[in-house]
Amino acid sequence: MNRFFLFTIVLFFFQYSFSQEEKEIKKIDSLYSLVIENEVKIIFFKDYLRNTNILGKNLSYAYHKMGIIYSRDKRNNKAIEFTEKSIEIRKKSDSIDYYKLSNSLYNLNYYYGIEGEDEKILSSIKELINLPVKNKFTYKTYIDLSYLLSNKGDYFKALDYLNEVIVSYDLYKDIYTYLSAHRAAIYMYSKIDETKRNLKRIEYHQRKVDSILNTYKLKNDPAVSNNLGNIYEDYGLKNQAVIQYNKALSVYIENKDSVNIGGLKNNLGRIHNKLNKRKEAAIYFEEALKITNDKKVIAAIYSNKGDLLDPLGKISYNKKAIGILLDKNYGDRLPSFEEIKTTGFKLDILDYLIENVEAGVKSYEIGKRNDILNKAIETSVLVDKLISFIRLESLVDTSKLFWIRKAAAFYMEGVTLSFYKKDASQAFYFMEKNKALLLLEELSKDGTNDKKEPFIISLEESINEHVDKGRNLLEYILNEKNGYGIFCSKEEITFFKLNNVPQLINEVDTLKSKMRKHFIFKKDKENYKKLANNVFKKLFPFKNSKEKIKNKELIIIPDYKLNQINFEALVTTSSTGEYLLQNTETKYLLSASVFEKLNKIHEKTKNKILAFAPVYFKDNSLR
Repeated sequence: MNRFFLFTIVLFFFQYSFSQEEKEIKKIDSLYSLVIENEVKIIFFKDYLRNTNILGKNLSYAYHKMGIIYSRDKRNNKAIEFTEKSIEIRKKSDSIDYYKLSNSLYNLNYYYGIEGEDEKILSSIKELINLPVKNKFTYKTYIDLSYLLSNKGDYFKALDYLNEVIVSYDLYKDIYTYLSAHRAAIYMYSKIDETKRNLKRIEYHQRKVDSILNTYKLKNDPAVSNNLGNIYEDYGLKNQAVIQYNKALSVYIENKDSVNIGGLKNNLGRIHNKLNKRKEAAIYFEEALKITNDKKVIAAIYSNKGDLLDPLGKISYNKKAIGILLDKNYGDRLPSFEEIKTTGFKLDILDYLIENVEAGVKSYEIGKRNDILNKAIETSVLVDKLISFIRLESLVDTSKLFWIRKAAAFYMEGVTLSFYKKDASQAFYFMEKNKALLLLEELSKDGTNDKKEPFIISLEESINEHVDKGRNLLEYILNEKNGYGIFCSKEEITFFKLNNVPQLINEVDTLKSKMRKHFIFKKDKENYKKLANNVFKKLFPFKNSKEKIKNKELIIIPDYKLNQINFEALVTTSSTGEYLLQNTETKYLLSASVFEKLNKIHEKTKNKILAFAPVYFKDNSLR
C-alpha cells in the first residue's frame, strides 16, 4: 500500500474521530497507539510533523513519543536526539510542566544507559533531581542513581537515596517504584557482604517485598532471590543460599536469559565448592561457560574455578579473569592503576587482586619462592591504591568506613608479606594506614572538594620524631588470627610476629576484666600477675625485651583489643611480680601519622586562644 495513502487514511481517521476543538495531543496519542511496526510508526510521525504546524508543548510531546518509538526500534541515538529536543522545548516553556520534563529526562537517562554514556547519565540525573518539584520520576531516578553509586562502591550513599524513596511513598504513591526501592536495597546489602552487621535491615526490606507481592499479586523478581542467595552465602547459610539460587535460576531458564543463567550457574558452582562438592562445582562452572558470553560473568567463573586449584592456580585464573575484563593478556605483568580506575569493572578487579595477594601469601608459605613473594607485594601496592581511590570517591562517611573495614584484612596480608620480605618500612606503612585513615581524612578536611589521600608518615620519619637514647617506639597490628609488632630503639628496628594470637586474644579479654576489679584474695592477685606476665611475654617476644625498655620511655601504638588494656599494668617478671610501670614510662598514640597531623594543626593555631565565659548569671549584677 502506498505510504502517502496510508498516511491520508490515518489523518482522515483523526478528523473523523475528533472535533476541530480537540487538542492536537490526542492525534499524537492516537498515532503513537497504532498497532503497527515501529519503523512504519516513525514514518507516520515524520509525515505528520511535516504536514502540520504544531509548536510548543505539543511539539515537545511529539518528540518525546518519537524518542520512545526509536528506542523500541533499537535506534537509541535517534531516541536521544528527539528526547533532547523535547527537553529543550519543555525547559523554555513559559509555564514549565515539571512532571513532563522529569519524564523526558528520565527517559533520556535510560537511553544514555543503553549506550553506556555514564558521564551523560550523571549529568542528566543531576539536572532531574535538582528540579524544584519532585514527582514519581524523581524517585525512580533516585533508584537508578543508587545503582550507579553501587558500581563505584559507594553503597551507603546509594542506601541513603533508596531510603528517601521509601519514606517518601505518600508523595508519589507508585507501588512499583516503592517495590523497586526495597529490591534495590536488598541488592546493595548483597554487595556490601556484611550480613551480620546489617541483618535487621535486610530482613525489613525482605518483609516489605514479600508483603507487596502478596498484596498486589505480583510476581517475584528472580534478581531478589539471587541477591538473597548472596546474602545467605555471606552469612554461612549455604543450603539456604542454594535454594535461593535455584529459585532464581528456574525463572531465568524459563525466560531464556543466558547472561543470568550463566551468572546463577556460576553462583551455584561457588557455593557447591564451599559445601566441599567439588565435582558438582566444576560441572556448574563448565555449564556456565557454555551458556554465557557476558565477560563479567565469564571472568567471575574463571576466578571461582581457581578456587578448585592450589594457590598458584588461583593466581593464574584470577589473572585470566582480569585480562577478560580489560581485554588484554597481561602474562606476568600487572595492569596499571590508570587502566583499572577508568573501567567499569574496578570493583571486580579489586576483588581478584585482593584474592591474589591472599593466594600469594599461601603460595610463599608453601614453596618459599621469592618471585611469588615479590609479585604479591607488588600486587598489594596496587590494591592499596585502588582501595584508596574508591574510598575517596565515596560521598558519605559510612561508605568510607566500609572500605576501611574491607581494607583492614588486606592490610594484615600486606604486613604478613612485608614480614616474609623482612621489610619493616613497608609493614609500618600498612600498620599506620590500617589505623589512621578515617581520622586523618576528618583532620584533613579544609572545606574544599579536593580528594587527596591522607599523609602516612614513614617508619624513618617516625623514628626521627619519637625515638632517642631514652625513648623507644612500639607499634602493633592485630586481628583475631594474626598479629605483628615493630619495636624501634636508637640501636635497632625489630620486626616480630605475635605467636598463638587466638590464645593471646582470650588472655587480653580476661586481663581486661581483671584490671577493672579489686583483688579480694591473695590468690586473685597471684592469678592476675601470672596472666599479666603471660600477656607481656606474648606482646614483647623479641630478645632482651625487658632490658631494652627498662628505665626508658616507651611510646605504644596499640591495635584492636590491645587498645583496651593498660600496658603499664603488665607484669614483666613472674618471679618478682614487677609491673611494667615500675621501670618504664608508657605513653600511647592512636597512630604516628595522626600525631604528626595534629602537630601540624597545633603549629598553625598555637598563637590563638579559645576562651569560654558564662553569659547568664543568677546574680544580675554579674552580667
